[in-house]
Amino acid sequence: MGILNFASLVLLTIAGIQTAWAWRNLRDWRLAFACLTLLLAGVPGIFEFLFDVNKKPLRADFSFDEVQLFTVGVLAVVAASFIKQIIHSQQMAAVAQSVSEFQLASILENVPDAILTVDRDAKVLFLNHSDSLYTVEDVVGQSALRMLPEEAHSNMQSALAEVIQEGRSVELDVPMIDRDGSKRWYTCRMFPAGSGSPPDTATVIATNITQRKHAENELRRSRDELEQRVMERTRELALANQELRSEIIERKQTERQLFSRIEFERIISGLSSRFIDLDPGQIDPAIEDALKKLGEVSGTDHCSICHLNDSPPMASMTHEWCRDGIDPVSDLIQDLPMEQHPWLWQKIRELVPVHISNLDELPPEAKTLKVALKSREMQSFVVVPLTSGHVLWGFVSFAVKGRQVSWHDDMVALLKIVGDIFLSALERQRASEALRATEARINRLFQSNIIGSTFTDVDGVLYDANDAFLNMTGYSREDLPLRWRDLTPPEWAHLDEQALQSIRTEGVAPPREKEYFHRDGHRVPILMGTALLDKNSGECIGFVIDLTERKQAAERIRELTSRLEGASRLSVMGEMTAGLAHELHQPLAVIANYANGCIRRLSKETLDRPKLIESMQEVVAQSIRAGEILRRTRDFLHQREIQWESVDLNSVIRDAVHLAELDSRQKDVEIRLHLGQNLPDIFGDAVQLTQAILNLLLNGIQATAENPSGPKMISVESDINQDSAVQITIADTGLGIPTELRDSIFDQFFTTKSNGLGMGLAICKSTIENHGGKIWMRPGAFEGTEFLLVLPRARRELRPPVILAKLTEQPAASAPR
Repeated sequence: MGILNFASLVLLTIAGIQTAWAWRNLRDWRLAFACLTLLLAGVPGIFEFLFDVNKKPLRADFSFDEVQLFTVGVLAVVAASFIKQIIHSQQMAAVAQSVSEFQLASILENVPDAILTVDRDAKVLFLNHSDSLYTVEDVVGQSALRMLPEEAHSNMQSALAEVIQEGRSVELDVPMIDRDGSKRWYTCRMFPAGSGSPPDTATVIATNITQRKHAENELRRSRDELEQRVMERTRELALANQELRSEIIERKQTERQLFSRIEFERIISGLSSRFIDLDPGQIDPAIEDALKKLGEVSGTDHCSICHLNDSPPMASMTHEWCRDGIDPVSDLIQDLPMEQHPWLWQKIRELVPVHISNLDELPPEAKTLKVALKSREMQSFVVVPLTSGHVLWGFVSFAVKGRQVSWHDDMVALLKIVGDIFLSALERQRASEALRATEARINRLFQSNIIGSTFTDVDGVLYDANDAFLNMTGYSREDLPLRWRDLTPPEWAHLDEQALQSIRTEGVAPPREKEYFHRDGHRVPILMGTALLDKNSGECIGFVIDLTERKQAAERIRELTSRLEGASRLSVMGEMTAGLAHELHQPLAVIANYANGCIRRLSKETLDRPKLIESMQEVVAQSIRAGEILRRTRDFLHQREIQWESVDLNSVIRDAVHLAELDSRQKDVEIRLHLGQNLPDIFGDAVQLTQAILNLLLNGIQATAENPSGPKMISVESDINQDSAVQITIADTGLGIPTELRDSIFDQFFTTKSNGLGMGLAICKSTIENHGGKIWMRPGAFEGTEFLLVLPRARRELRPPVILAKLTEQPAASAPR
């Protein structure tokens, strides 16, 4: 029994060593676990053996069958040997596999195609090598789609789905974008791979076909070039054939056109000689007959002449010819606005001939013209502008129905000649009619005796006159002819010389005022104008108006105006009487007080010399003040002739303000002055200007006093405006002027006051305008009104006196007071 135990121990030891070796080399836990189980089965025997040897029992109830122990040892050795054999077989298989993998790797490395393994998401799991700028490390683990252009993604994804999901092989050509941006082409043959069902990967064999693609593209390009050359050659042959046909047709057309041109020129030659001596009454039928001949020779269907009127431009057809079967349109084209056909009107206005062989040649902006011509089935047309001198008179047009006609430049030039011939005849006809009409009007005017009429020559010899002129000057027909220089006073002779020179050079002498000697010796004021009737004969017509009654009426108006101004000033002063008395009372009271004081002190002998001098100085100052008030009043009321002189406008404003101060203090209205410095003088009458400004101030004071709210103030400003003229602004804070009355305030006799004459603002306007200035109003601050006066700088020429007739020449711009 001891020998068996020892043998079992030896066997188990050997089995343990083999198990450890197997685990170290095999690394298979299942085989190692089987051997370890057998070893553990023999552990109790080993303990018993050790207990028997050492005579130290491990436990009292522990005992093993020696045969069983030996059997376990044998099985452990056999199991270990079997495991060792398995390990050896696996090692040999691993060596063989290593040799196969090395050979496969060598094949994959040397094969020209790229072999990839990709999963369902196109992620690259394996790549044998790369023939692009991407390395294997760049590709493995990344999506294969990132190397493809975006437009190829869908095709690749569809192919992968077909291979992996359906287990079919797919082949397709895909482009790849290399790292440097260049494009490569590959034929990808895709096979299902993997042990699953369906497979979870696909094997892709990518063959580089870039060179083949380039070759195919080059072959395609060569084929396209060859096809293009064949097409071009075919086109050239067809074009040559067409050109040959066109040349034949063109030659025939040229022959016809040459014949038409010869016939056209023959007709034009006949027209030139025919229209030269044609009576004006026969011109219209002759033009219509010529249009018919020209239309028949040129093969056109419609010919017409249109005249253009200005402002706005409108066309009226004056002459027309239509071939049989063509409806006339002369009744439709009368006062036709050219703005309806802007493209055609632009060409005509630029004097550019328009020739269209096909309506399709018209630009889009000629849409309305195209519609109009299509409605009459006209296919081609030509329009040639006609000018009289440098002025656009109208145009001549030729149109063809239903066919194309080429209008050559030489034909257009001939049509221009035809148009000029027609226009020359029409101008002569119009001139003849105008001359007859003018002669008739002049004869009626001459015989009507409404005004004086004369016939003279360019040397001033008057050889005929109507009764009105003869009655005006006191001469009879037996006294004719007369000379201008004999009828004209010496001081007016220079005007006659200027008039005769103007007639010789410009054909007219502008109207001029002068005087004629009456036969009895007194002078007759006249207004005379002269015009040249016939340059060749030098015949002139003159018109003479007797200004005697007008001059007398003007003088009467001047006198009435002067009286009216005086009455207006008296009216103003009448309104200011109470204030004037108060203004004079103050200095007189001061004078009286100082005089009484001096008398009392002198009687008491208490007044010393310095006090007497001081008192007398104050008396003198107050006397001067009273005298200044009386002077301004006297100057303002004094009836005198207008005195034109240089006037300081600021002094005029101050005088007017002094005169208005009495009224302003009574009505508790403050007048503020803002007068500009170094204002230039104006040329005028100081009294008239003072009256105009005073009227505006008094109106403003009254309006401001009637306003229950707002400040009671009038502002007077003077300055130089942007035109270097002197400007005065008078602004009040009154109730303002109603909008409906603003256009009437400067009218004569217009007033809103119950006791007013309605002449104050009218005289203001007349005065300012007579001084070459302007006056107007505008709304001011605090609902008030501003009056603005602008007067020019002083000039040396005299101004005419103010006349009442000028008060109604211009409409008013402001409102009444």
